[in-house]
Amino acid sequence: MALELTGIENQNEFFSDHYLRTTLETDLREWVRAKREANGRTPSWERLKRLGHPYLKCSETLARARNARERLTVQRDFTGQILQALGFDPRDATVELETGILPLVSQEHLKDRPHVWVVEALDRGSTGGDVMQLSIDHSQIAQPTTNATLERLVGEAFFAEEPPRWILIVSLRVFVL
Repeated sequence: MALELTGIENQNEFFSDHYLRTTLETDLREWVRAKREANGRTPSWERLKRLGHPYLKCSETLARARNARERLTVQRDFTGQILQALGFDPRDATVELETGILPLVSQEHLKDRPHVWVVEALDRGSTGGDVMQLSIDHSQIAQPTTNATLERLVGEAFFAEEPPRWILIVSLRVFVL
């Protein structure tokens, strides 16, 4: 079976046409096999692939949720599974900023410095899909101190005393890096 290369561009013909058509697939298979053997666990793309059916069930449950607390519980359960599949360790934390409190569902450090903050966006269906226009909900933290959008809070986070390198915003349908 030939390797499907839709969406892959060979810039300036970096690889020969012969390599792309005949050798790349074998090289990639060997690389995947080596990765599996090296870390002894299922690769993240295979763990994500297994979440297709649970995603559909979660979407149906979310549509029936009656309030923000129920929506948050359903969303948090599923996004936690996605984060684990990607190698994150889901655990709640908060970061105090000048404008307000930013709730984190996971964070990773590199060399004792913040590297990735994962922020949860609870979509209440009022933003047309733009999670950056959402604000922190009372169900996420007990006392939201601001009505600021995630866009403003995330922008401020990059100017914090110890800013992360990356911030990942997660909701059930959208992940924004």
